[in-house]
Amino acid sequence: MDKKETLEQIKTGDFFLADADDKLKGDKEVFLAVVKYDANALEHADEKLKGDKEVVLVAVKIYGLALEHADK
Repeated sequence: MDKKETLEQIKTGDFFLADADDKLKGDKEVFLAVVKYDANALEHADEKLKGDKEVVLVAVKIYGLALEHADK
């Protein structure tokens, strides 16, 4: 599945980061779109995103317990 198809699936609520391939798990745009619908998205994100301040702040704002999945 390509990025465009993924973003369309996210809009319909038919996409979870846990089911994505590694490339999509590391894509910041995909993460920022999916986290609105999938509170556990940070748990399944690529390690580099878990250390990205913007990504972590968005995830924690939506679901405070996401902080446990952020990079220290």
